[in-house]
Amino acid sequence: QYRAERIVVIADQDNLAYSGAFREAFVAVFTGAGGQVANEIFFSSSANPDFNKLLQPVTGSGADGLLIVASAKDTAFIAQHARNTGFSHQIYSSGWAQTDTLIQNGGKAVEGLLIVADFDTDSPGPVFEEFRRRYRERFGRMPTFAAAQAYEAMMILSKALEQTAGNRSGLKQALLGIRNFQGLRGSISMDAFGDVIRPQFIVTVKDGDFQTLSPIDV
Repeated sequence: QYRAERIVVIADQDNLAYSGAFREAFVAVFTGAGGQVANEIFFSSSANPDFNKLLQPVTGSGADGLLIVASAKDTAFIAQHARNTGFSHQIYSSGWAQTDTLIQNGGKAVEGLLIVADFDTDSPGPVFEEFRRRYRERFGRMPTFAAAQAYEAMMILSKALEQTAGNRSGLKQALLGIRNFQGLRGSISMDAFGDVIRPQFIVTVKDGDFQTLSPIDV
């Protein structure tokens, strides 16, 4: 139902540490499964790009999928422009775009969009429920993935500092040695490169809200 065989990738180069790594991993898996990348487009969000002009290569590419690696606001605008130019195929995105800003600015254009994310709002569990309650009481709004991950990052840093008695020396090794740390929404570990290993999900936008479709085996 959601399969694409030929895609165009569009990514924000202003956050290349994230968008570049995500794009590289996606393309490697996608092409490894037999898919083709029709075109790759990079833009600078700080330069106020003309998305109509930016998306011109998509129209004649023969692509049946569009991957957007950008902020929620830019993802919404790119999706809007893509739909307005007649692109009717599946649109994909990253967890970077998983905030209410995407839905508020994207409207119908982001309905059915698929996101690879580690933020499962459908089954948060009691630990996240308590965090969400306290966050809403303090800030008057629901936490985004960024708020939850920032909180978890501080929890992990605190645990590592306990192992080093609060000293900077040995902190890197302590962080890399963390295994099966219980975060807000499940177990978190670090690999040898410092990348996080945790549950991932396929999330979609349905009826103006995020809905988790399935977990991803990693």
